[in-house]
Amino acid sequence: MNDLHNVFNYRIGSLTSALGRPPVFYRSDLLQSKGCAFGSVYAVRREDAEAISLTAGTAAGFKGIVWSQRLWVDFDNTEGALQARKLLKEQGYDYVEYDTGGRGSHFGIRRDCNPSHILPLLDKHWVKENMPLADLSLYWHLHLIRLPGAVHERTGRTKTLVTRQPGQALILPNVLPDDEGVKQAAASEGKRRESIFSCWQVVSLLTGAGINGSRHRHLLDLVLALKNDCMVSMDESMWVVREVNRGFEEPKAEEEVEKIVKWAYEKD
Repeated sequence: MNDLHNVFNYRIGSLTSALGRPPVFYRSDLLQSKGCAFGSVYAVRREDAEAISLTAGTAAGFKGIVWSQRLWVDFDNTEGALQARKLLKEQGYDYVEYDTGGRGSHFGIRRDCNPSHILPLLDKHWVKENMPLADLSLYWHLHLIRLPGAVHERTGRTKTLVTRQPGQALILPNVLPDDEGVKQAAASEGKRRESIFSCWQVVSLLTGAGINGSRHRHLLDLVLALKNDCMVSMDESMWVVREVNRGFEEPKAEEEVEKIVKWAYEKD
């Protein structure tokens, strides 16, 4: 598995990253040396990274093969983190826990897995079954997560290691459970859909605004366009809207962004 670190590259990003710019990718061992604040939850094959950077112009629509050594779990609440810590210790899993620098915790569970286009969905299914208080919007191909050592823009605190527990690796099944809804989701994960950049309603909202007083309306219009015109999932919309928010001169708090997206998808 160690050889995969050389074959797979992680996308990097920052609070000033703008959607539509060609994404940048680095090997995992180079992320910290480059001073990156955010890296993707999953890594892509080197040839895919080159193709995305040269031709795609965005990481938002990538649905190809990905891999990561650890399954990352994000909690914005103390209760969820406590439950996760208890489960991981009882099961004897190898894991690390980080204080995000904000109000949450990130757990990285070592797991043995093969590279796959449905790996994010496999991870999401396991987390949903075992850690229901976790943020499930994390599990798609090039979602960004704050890197260790990065300074939180709102609190000024650093993401730091809290716990490192050696143990056994988590082993996920290579296929999803025999559930029709899950199988349909897996099918959609494995195929490319038209890029969100082909939808002018979305493109017109990917840049600009960010001025105090207009940010809420801007993000709400964006998520409604993603939902109604591009017909993307709530998880994908959450990623895109978070990215646009990070590009604002004064980003809204993440919990406010989550409320906007969830309201748009749950109002019908």
